[in-house]
Amino acid sequence: MDKKYKISLFYKVIFLNLVFILFFSVGLVLFEYCKFQTKYYKLFESFGKRKAQELKIELSNPINQNNTERIQKILNATIIGSPFIQVACVKTKTNDILCNKNEYKNLFYENDKKIVKLDNTRLFLTKTPINNLSSILIGVSLKDADIFFLNFLKKIILLFLFGGFVLILISMLFLNTFIKPIKALRKAIESMRKGNYQQLKVNKLLQNDEIGSLFEAFNSMSNDLQKHEEEIKKQQNIISNLIKRLISIQEEEKKKIA
Repeated sequence: MDKKYKISLFYKVIFLNLVFILFFSVGLVLFEYCKFQTKYYKLFESFGKRKAQELKIELSNPINQNNTERIQKILNATIIGSPFIQVACVKTKTNDILCNKNEYKNLFYENDKKIVKLDNTRLFLTKTPINNLSSILIGVSLKDADIFFLNFLKKIILLFLFGGFVLILISMLFLNTFIKPIKALRKAIESMRKGNYQQLKVNKLLQNDEIGSLFEAFNSMSNDLQKHEEEIKKQQNIISNLIKRLISIQEEEKKKIA
């Protein structure tokens, strides 16, 4: 493979760290979101039921008397008295639906939905029967819960960004401990090809691991090659001296014959 297409181990580990942080943070956010829904929606449901029971007591006489004016005042007072309640509706014995706002009447027909979106705000609906003909609908705003969760989500993201930065920094320091000896080994091998033999020194922290074993093997190989080269040079010198001696003897013999 061409050198320019090679990816350093350093960048591979950083990339894997980033992928791990991304998936782990997304998984944690989804987990916390599910836990958040289970926990807080139960609180809103119990809050809506409690308010519905209070309304049930207040509206019992006006409903029996079919006093729509009194019912409307009680519904409006419920909204003013609780900042979390956005919708308060009553279905009377005559099937009339009274709400603090007329546009909320359609919510009574959302039978299969506990959470609906209205005016860019999510509502948790709680329906409580008063008798066989009448019932109460309370819509609790989830705006504060959504804001709380968004703030929590921001904190999670910031935490993981900081954690990711720390993890990458640790990875850089950790990888440098291994990459630096590998680079030194590569330079030593390139130097060996030019005939320059050397002994590598390994960090004390890496003496007993694979890097230390690799350096020991390289040093042993370098030492053996150096000895072999020295022996070859000695033998070459001996052979060279023998050849020179033979040539000298031949020349002397030629001189005697001449």
